[in-house]
Amino acid sequence: LEQKWLIPTLENRLIRYEKIELVTPRNHAAMLSDLRTRTGLDIKRFDIQEIDFLRDTALIIIYYTAPDYGDLMDEQPEP
Repeated sequence: LEQKWLIPTLENRLIRYEKIELVTPRNHAAMLSDLRTRTGLDIKRFDIQEIDFLRDTALIIIYYTAPDYGDLMDEQPEP
């Protein structure tokens, strides 16, 4: 039998995050949970690029599994 090895690729996106209190290392689990809830994406990890203490925001890159739209693409509109 032939077997396909599917390695999921991670998409990434740069976002500005305003919950500055979650940026500390001890709160990263809460930050990851908040990012998943707010974006609806299956975020695997994130990198903090910049923290702006004047605006209380952080610039972060999120890495997530691309949503599977295959089921939606298979549906054909009825004539």
